[in-house]
Amino acid sequence: DAAFAYTQLNSGASEFLAVVKAPADGAESVLPEHFGIGNDDVAGALPGGETLASLATAGRLFALDLSTLLADVLEKDEKLLEQGIRTAPIALFYVENDTGA
Repeated sequence: DAAFAYTQLNSGASEFLAVVKAPADGAESVLPEHFGIGNDDVAGALPGGETLASLATAGRLFALDLSTLLADVLEKDEKLLEQGIRTAPIALFYVENDTGA
């Protein structure tokens, strides 16, 4: 995971890396719908007590979304999308806090 993160942050893809904004009042997710990722999906990967929303609120959650680069491919692969298969890489990263969590 660390090598993947390093590669993404130090490649041309870094221009597609963005801070995930804190959720709007009443919003169920802080991520775009096409990410298809929720707290249950990442619970074991996040520090204890953290959620996607708490990381976003603290400015510690980042998303890499290359789907804009592959929009034509995504449109052509409707069958894959219907099955929940993503043809463009997306990734989430979080920054550890000062306590190492």
